[in-house]
Amino acid sequence: MSLKQKTHWTRDDLAGIGIDLDKCINKHLASEATIKARQPQVCGQCSKQFESKRADSKFCSNKCRQRAYNAKLRSAYELVKGQNKQPDDAAPHPLAQSDTEAT
Repeated sequence: MSLKQKTHWTRDDLAGIGIDLDKCINKHLASEATIKARQPQVCGQCSKQFESKRADSKFCSNKCRQRAYNAKLRSAYELVKGQNKQPDDAAPHPLAQSDTEAT
């Protein structure tokens, strides 16, 4: 029976002629994801509409991706900086020496 006459293929048949079925399926699913990714998306940084090459793209460019990352770092730094601030009327640390006790 020639290859053209065969209508039902098993995994073993395909492996026998050098075709990896799992690889073919993954490639097909990846191409479907690429098609979905080409739909217009909105950049998470500059809010411009862009056509991505990947389904999981969030930013229109590396510049926007880096700006978003830096903004995230800056806000985390400000949050930590604000938590470490003591109010002016806060009691001094119990182990800190005052000016009068130092003499």
